[in-house]
Amino acid sequence: MKKIFAIIVITLMVSVCAYAAQDTAELGTQIAVAGNFDLDIGTPFLDFGNVQPGSISTSRVCSMESVSNTGNDWSIQISNTPMSDGTNVIPNESCKVFLMVDEEATGTSNYDYDNPIKENLPGATPDIFYDSGSAETGQLFQSLMLYVTVPGEQPAGSYSNAITLTMIED
Repeated sequence: MKKIFAIIVITLMVSVCAYAAQDTAELGTQIAVAGNFDLDIGTPFLDFGNVQPGSISTSRVCSMESVSNTGNDWSIQISNTPMSDGTNVIPNESCKVFLMVDEEATGTSNYDYDNPIKENLPGATPDIFYDSGSAETGQLFQSLMLYVTVPGEQPAGSYSNAITLTMIED
């Protein structure tokens, strides 16, 4: 009798399992990846210290980081206010600017003292300083290097200016 009872119980369990209801539902998912288009400057101020008239300043370097995940080409424009003490001006032709691009990010280097990317600061009208090309997306590290040749006849004073870097999606 115990065997028959066990067989009935097992048969009922198998029957219940075989006839269990089943339903399927589908869950849709979505994620929006934010566009990241950013230019950060590591050092907001470059101090050249005291420079004698007729000499070249020690170069000063400012690190930059450009980030883009939009897939579009982009460029960096540069412009500047005059280097002035309020009365006298050091001409833009006396300010040499270079751009060094991290070789790991691009596979190339734009660091060349004899052939700077931008020979002189352009002045108030923005000028293209760097063009990304379509292969450069993600994070790109650059260094802007600036040095000033103080004209021999330059009057003494504390000269300053503002250099504006603008990252623009093409």
